[in-house]
Amino acid sequence: LMLYDHILTLDKEVRFIWAAPWTLPKTLFLIIRYFVPAFVLIHLCRKLLQDQSTEIVNRTCHLVLIPFSSSYAVLALMHIWNLWDRDGRLMILTSCLFVATQIANLICLTFSLVHITESVYFNSAFSMCMLTDRHSAGIIWAPGVAFEAVIFSALFWNALSRPRYLEDDFTKILYRDGFAYILVSSLLRLMNLILSFVAPLSLIFLGIFFIWCSTTMTVTRLVLNVAGMAEKRALHMFQIELTRFEYNDEDSEPWS
Repeated sequence: LMLYDHILTLDKEVRFIWAAPWTLPKTLFLIIRYFVPAFVLIHLCRKLLQDQSTEIVNRTCHLVLIPFSSSYAVLALMHIWNLWDRDGRLMILTSCLFVATQIANLICLTFSLVHITESVYFNSAFSMCMLTDRHSAGIIWAPGVAFEAVIFSALFWNALSRPRYLEDDFTKILYRDGFAYILVSSLLRLMNLILSFVAPLSLIFLGIFFIWCSTTMTVTRLVLNVAGMAEKRALHMFQIELTRFEYNDEDSEPWS
């Protein structure tokens, strides 16, 4: 499904992303866009290609997974900053919240690994690790759920405080896609959190790839839709300026 969505939106990517100058959002977008499918394919094909090079690539992907997973949160933060017109206090507050969330993620991950190491075994049928005891696996997702709850609250508060007459199509797209991304991402993380406490042990980690791929599709769609709407807005403003210039030029002709 993710690869199919990639093919459907490839023309927008070439038009809006590849033609744009290199910035942090563009770099993060391309990392998410291509690293996630590559990692999933490598993981699925590791049983077919059981050689040393494939295993090295697979381990490398696991090592870079943790820092790259924060790319989603960075793009969400930038989206919120744009909606709040880059308010300095909000940027400082949310940046501190982001750093605190990442620290909490590392603490929770370390705590979980220490307590569940003895309960982990490798399932060759699914080519992934599974648990024999639940322990504290659920706390891994708790910081992310809390972070996105705060981001969603900031987005909702901004939508309520902004006068309706100031909204244009571009702003509506930002809100619609922003709400969709935060809502989907929060629900997926919440589903992971709930599954870690109530699902059978054999199913705790099976939803990770589905949730990861779904989040990737959501955030890439968000970036592409915003980029497309920004281009339409710029073209519309150019047409207005061109019409105004032609109108002023016609008014000046009788005096020449």
